[in-house]
Amino acid sequence: MIRLHHVTLTMAFILFSGNLGAQVPTGTPPMGSFGGGPDIIDLANLNSHLDISVINKPGRGGMNFTYDLNYDSSVW
Repeated sequence: MIRLHHVTLTMAFILFSGNLGAQVPTGTPPMGSFGGGPDIIDLANLNSHLDISVINKPGRGGMNFTYDLNYDSSVW
C-alpha cells in the first residue's frame, strides 16, 4: 500500500531535479587562478575566455557605449 507522503516525496524529487545540470560558468569567476596570453584561461577547469573589443565610445554622464565579442570554451 502506497502512502500519500511517499507519492508526494517522489513527485517533489521529480519536479525539483530538473535544475541539477553540471554547467561550467562563463567568464572569470571571482577568487580563481588564471593564466594565458591574449585569452584568459581558468586553470581550474581549462575554460578559455576571450574578449575582442569592437567599439568603445565615451558618452555623457557615464553612459558609455561598448560593443565586445566574447568567446567562452569548455574543455573537458
